[in-house]
Amino acid sequence: MGPLSRFPHNVKYSPVPSAESGFDFLKTLVKIRLYGFRQVKLKLGGENDLHLGHLAGRVLGRHIHIRADAKMAWSVEGALSAMRDLSRCGIRSFEQPIASGNVAGLARLVKQSGLGVMVDEGLSDRASLRKLINERACTAVNVRISKCGGLMASLARCREALNAGLAVQIGCQVGESSLLSAAHLVLVTAVQRITYAEGCFGYHLLREDPAEPVLQFRYGGRPPATPVGFGLGVTLNEAILKRWTVQEAIVEKA
Repeated sequence: MGPLSRFPHNVKYSPVPSAESGFDFLKTLVKIRLYGFRQVKLKLGGENDLHLGHLAGRVLGRHIHIRADAKMAWSVEGALSAMRDLSRCGIRSFEQPIASGNVAGLARLVKQSGLGVMVDEGLSDRASLRKLINERACTAVNVRISKCGGLMASLARCREALNAGLAVQIGCQVGESSLLSAAHLVLVTAVQRITYAEGCFGYHLLREDPAEPVLQFRYGGRPPATPVGFGLGVTLNEAILKRWTVQEAIVEKA
């Protein structure tokens, strides 16, 4: 990443609401629309998927791009049916619709559905990515720093995926602090050609954040300002960290 690199202007952060039933889900959708988001990912994989997909499409409208994460809940046949039905609600991309190890099934979904198939749990290292590419088992990948071996390994996976013609989502773990969000900002800035971004939730998810400054997306999913300073530009508040510490380990040189 050169000194003139900037966070790509077209990349905005997505909320990831759980597909709850009833009024709570409706309230969440209304909040998402009012906050000006242009992308959202629904967590699906239950009995009411089609109903929730239709509701999301109606409330969010045509100007918000909706994608879905089935969390490996479907069989191959079930995924083909669900993807076809949900595509009528405007959902065009489906994350990990079937078991992560079923590469042949993923390839079948790509070939027969004509829709976006994103792999998350099935991607961890270079070997897993090469297999997905060689088998044409996805159209997109979800790269997460904490899952893919750190910042440099994640950068390598993003570049390999883009070179293979895949779309890239840089995702996050639930409850990441601003320490990992700072690394996320660096990765997005280095890669540039990002289709989806998740993360920088800050106080939207955390009661306290042990890293300072708190990195939290703004209205419409706009990214926070990239911190400046040594390393990733953030520091740890040891008092907050200690308050939430469950277990400590001291590593000493032998």
